[in-house]
Amino acid sequence: MLRGGSGTVKVENVEKSIGEIEGFNVCIRYPNGKNVRGDRADFPTYRFQKAAPDKMTVYNWKRSRFRTIYVGFHVDVLDGGGEKVIGNTRLRTVRNSYT
Repeated sequence: MLRGGSGTVKVENVEKSIGEIEGFNVCIRYPNGKNVRGDRADFPTYRFQKAAPDKMTVYNWKRSRFRTIYVGFHVDVLDGGGEKVIGNTRLRTVRNSYT
């Protein structure tokens, strides 16, 4: 079940919006771990307009932001090298990996 956001977009646009707003890249996945195709449509827009605080962990970002909109989907937060980041990493550390 998907919630929130006014309007719907393709997954690739959601991933791009999250990257622009949050300052890090993500990969949206099905619960079985398979990547959701970027051209899949009917996803809600990412409703947040300001980045989450630097002190927030990846786990808390997923819980409080991603999962409240994209119920039933998983997301990998990626560092600047394209590697999956573990949950206790602070967003500041993730964002700094892109510089």
